Amino acid sequence: MAKNRQRYALTPPVRARANNFQVCKRYIMQGLGIGAMPTQILCTTELRDGAIVPVLPEWIPEPLDVHMIYPFELNFSTLISAFYEASCDIIVENIARA
Repeated sequence: MAKNRQRYALTPPVRARANNFQVCKRYIMQGLGIGAMPTQILCTTELRDGAIVPVLPEWIPEPLDVHMIYPFELNFSTLISAFYEASCDIIVENIARA
């Protein structure tokens, strides 16, 4: 995480882990801890009602690399190409939103 151009590494103890933001949100709602969540996953009603509360809002998580891996046999098929384009659009939207 970074604040005012200073970097800090945080390694809190892990009680639960998920590679799905909806599952991570459910963990947070059940009181298992805190997590970095994209704004489009959080519902404004949950923020307004206080069910989810921002923690350290002035801190910015460092960007993550995104990699796309697909079977070579598919040779960048139409389906993979469409997924790639949609993913790029979503990433660009999120960068602009931030």
